[in-house]
Amino acid sequence: MNDLKEFLEKSPIAPRVALPSVVVVRDMKLSYAAVKGIIESGVFEPSGAETCELEVGGQRIARGKIVRRWGGFYFKVTEMERGDAS
Repeated sequence: MNDLKEFLEKSPIAPRVALPSVVVVRDMKLSYAAVKGIIESGVFEPSGAETCELEVGGQRIARGKIVRRWGGFYFKVTEMERGDAS
């Protein structure tokens, strides 16, 4: 894990790498009207989300929460997955 961290921090090409990723929101209760509103507007404000996970390439790599900063929403990592060394 330290090798990956060092690569991400020091590599000039790491910031240019694009990987398919998704934030999965779990344990959130929404009414039918709220779900309909999200579908119609395309906007989801994740207030009340208890657990979120970051998946890259279908693999969960971190747990965290959604925070609002600088006028947008961001994923804040609270726990990294250990991963498989193989």
